[in-house]
Amino acid sequence: MDSNYDKEQGDLHSALDHLESMGYTKFALVGHSMGGGVVIMEGALDRRVKTIVDVAGAAHPQLNPQVTRAVLLKIGLGDPDRYLNYLKSVDINRSAANLEIPVLILHGAQDKRMPIAESEELKNTIGIKCELKILSGCDHLFAVMPGVNRLIAEATSWITEKL
Repeated sequence: MDSNYDKEQGDLHSALDHLESMGYTKFALVGHSMGGGVVIMEGALDRRVKTIVDVAGAAHPQLNPQVTRAVLLKIGLGDPDRYLNYLKSVDINRSAANLEIPVLILHGAQDKRMPIAESEELKNTIGIKCELKILSGCDHLFAVMPGVNRLIAEATSWITEKL
C-alpha cells in the first residue's frame, strides 16, 4: 500500500522530529479526512502536540467500505480489498480515548462522504476537552468559498487560543 494510517502517522512523526531539531517545541496538528485520523493517532502518542483540529475525520474508517472502495478505485491507490482488510486494524476512536489535549472537530453539514455521527462519536470519546462544530453549507471537501473561509477562521482561532 502506498498510503495508510500507520505510514502517514510515521511520516508526520518524522516531520515533527525534524521541526523539533530546528528548535520548535510545541505543535498544533490539523488533518482532513484520513489526515484527521492520522493527527488523532499522533496526538495520542506525542507529548509535543498541544492541540488538534480534526476536519471530517473518521472514528472507524472501516465502517464505510463502499465509499472507501470507490475513492481507492478513483485515485488508483492499490488493491481496495487489501486496503479494506488493513482498515480492520485501524481504530481512531481508541486513539481518541487517549488524548489529553484540546481538540476541535469541524464537519460539514452537507458531507455525504463521512457521516457526522463519526465526528459526534469522536467528540463523545474525547469528552470535555473537545469541541465539535458542524459547518452549514459545507461538504466533505469544504470546496465552497464561504465554507473554506469559515473552516480557516475556526481552525486559526482555535490554534491561536490553545497554543
